[in-house]
Amino acid sequence: MSRTRDQARGAEQLLVVVAMALVAFGVVMVYSASSSFTLLEHHAVYAALGLAALWLLARRDYRHIAALAPAMLVIAAVLLLMVLAAGVERNGAQRWLSLPGGFTLQPSELAKVALCVFGAAVLSGRKHAPRDWREAMRPVGAAAAILCGLIVITDLGSAIAVGLAAAAVLIASGAAAGALARLGVAAAALGGVMIAAEPYRMQRLTAFLHPGDKIGAAGYQLYEAKLALGAGGLFGVGLGQSVTKLSYLPEAHTDMIVPIVGEELGLIGVLGLLVAFGLLAWCGYSVALRAKDPFGKLLAAGLTTLIAGQAVLNIGGTLGVLPFTGVPVPLISYGGTSLIATLAAIGLVLSVGTYGGQALRAADPARSTARSTARSTARKPVKRPQAAARPATAAAARARRRRAM
Repeated sequence: MSRTRDQARGAEQLLVVVAMALVAFGVVMVYSASSSFTLLEHHAVYAALGLAALWLLARRDYRHIAALAPAMLVIAAVLLLMVLAAGVERNGAQRWLSLPGGFTLQPSELAKVALCVFGAAVLSGRKHAPRDWREAMRPVGAAAAILCGLIVITDLGSAIAVGLAAAAVLIASGAAAGALARLGVAAAALGGVMIAAEPYRMQRLTAFLHPGDKIGAAGYQLYEAKLALGAGGLFGVGLGQSVTKLSYLPEAHTDMIVPIVGEELGLIGVLGLLVAFGLLAWCGYSVALRAKDPFGKLLAAGLTTLIAGQAVLNIGGTLGVLPFTGVPVPLISYGGTSLIATLAAIGLVLSVGTYGGQALRAADPARSTARSTARSTARKPVKRPQAAARPATAAAARARRRRAM
């Protein structure tokens, strides 16, 4: 038992170390890729807020957040509607809400975490896992479909990440393979429709299928990314010495930060990044497997898949082995809401590792009655026996008789 607990603590400690290392590396690379003190200051503020969220959530019992899951989902949906109505547009994409001080909020990042919490809370309360697609849709699939519908209008990559998170929670709950397959086909069909509806998405798909052609903006971006990766070689040209970031590669400090890592730190830097995310995923899934509470198991599995899945989507897209979706690299890319949400998710996983080692126990009425009786008996004052007062009274009477004689 102690060995298992020591292993669990080792996974939690390694998770903290890897997360801190990735945050620090991200701060360095954001400045190196942008050469902007303003972006560096903003990213540092977001990192500090995210670390505070991680620390607070890691110290609290994650079970308390289950009751807030529906409210979190509603708030996320409302914020997404506000983005559609009055969002800030950047580079042709409307994904942010403006905040005071020059800061912005990206509600899709909050929606990803909210869906993981909601799905874990709902599925952990059921007697059995979803056996068909209808049970999977009520209500986890329906919630995912609503959020994806609100997100996919402006951000297909985030919608894919939301779908991955929902699928991870359903798989961890033991949902039937047939139900997951049907939902996956439906999601893929919807994704195909959304790709066909937007020219720039078709350009990204075409650039993936024909990597040698500079077709449109997406093809040019991927072409420059590969040039940067090739220029780095094995050990890179040196930190801060990238040439591609100088107006050649758009969004070098956000979606395209991995090619800058490859150019400045070489293949060794990219492999180190892959190893770090592999360790993070191993730690998260280890926490999920050791959790005895169903809610904690599903929550840790969903959040870990969300973080690792986004890393795979971005790194795979920039390397050309997956279609590029524009999803940021968790903990590395510039993006305040993404950084805070990811660190908060890691804090919840750490909380599962701390408080999820034992299953919740139902109260035993007999034991509760016995404990209550024992406490009341302990609090009851002890009465002195009256017999103890009689000898003293008799002695006083004999003394009075002797004095009278």
